[in-house]
Amino acid sequence: MKAEHDLIEWLRGRISDLAEPEIGIGDDAAVLTPPPGHQLVISTDALTEDVHFNRSRIPPSILGRKALLVNLSDLAAMGARPWFCLLALSLPGDLARSSYSSALLDGFLQEARRWGVDLVGGNLTGSAVVQITVTIGGTIEQGQAVRRDGCRNGDSLYLVGHLGRSSRGLQLLGELDLEAAPTREQDLLELLDDPHDVLCLLNHLLPAPHVRAGVWLRQRGLANSMIDVSDGLVTDLQRLAEASRVEIIIPGPTLELLRSEGGERMTCEHVLNGGEDYAIIFSCSDRAGKDICRTFPERFGKLRRLGMAHRSEKPSVQLDDGRERTILTSQGFDHFT
Repeated sequence: MKAEHDLIEWLRGRISDLAEPEIGIGDDAAVLTPPPGHQLVISTDALTEDVHFNRSRIPPSILGRKALLVNLSDLAAMGARPWFCLLALSLPGDLARSSYSSALLDGFLQEARRWGVDLVGGNLTGSAVVQITVTIGGTIEQGQAVRRDGCRNGDSLYLVGHLGRSSRGLQLLGELDLEAAPTREQDLLELLDDPHDVLCLLNHLLPAPHVRAGVWLRQRGLANSMIDVSDGLVTDLQRLAEASRVEIIIPGPTLELLRSEGGERMTCEHVLNGGEDYAIIFSCSDRAGKDICRTFPERFGKLRRLGMAHRSEKPSVQLDDGRERTILTSQGFDHFT
């Protein structure tokens, strides 16, 4: 890659097999028409070097893939189907002129094809650090978006996915003895012996957005509320509790079960405040919960009951150990601390 124009032309050649919008890459803006009777669901997120990742410890192709995957999780939490994305990529000049940029973009486009997401535009710029900002759009039938504020008194809360693995994986990534920046996922995984550690590192590098589970729940009208877990379980549950005006009770044995899934070195702190899990949590009535447990497809991810919600003027997240309840305080990820 020698210049911005070369990079754009390279990208244009790589997306020829993706569906074309009315107007896409190459004009001032993209033009798209949602299907009749549908609403547009839009979210944006950024991965910034030395804030969200260490460039010397993650292969560029994995970074590109992760940049799209973490955005898909926001659509999953609304029950939306992915449709298109915009990519704003900032790179130091030496990386833009090397194979780093093509590896990163190839990884991004790999996931775009996998999930049927059209890259319709974006921006390229030079910077001191790598920053990848993705705006993603999905579609949903009119008025059917599953929101955070729908949790009802007496609802049960369920988890799809795993908690704490990504945080533990980030810890492992920092502990690995690397002589040089890895170029492949396999180079990292081969350094680990414990299968739990391998799963944790994979969960951190390549989170699995639960898009199909979100659409499935929304189509059946079974979920009253839903949220994705990106900044830590307590942080995101507190957001749901405040939006719905409820208190959420998590039994102590449930927390221990979630902790045990990450191996001997997984801690309750990883589970409660680790962040970057990209699991989804939804609430539903007891009757709907029984229906979901009976019919939920295993291929959509691991499903477990997490706790219960009660109407409250003081929204909170509490841990019930069988003797007393403790209000959990948010220690999850904050971009400004």
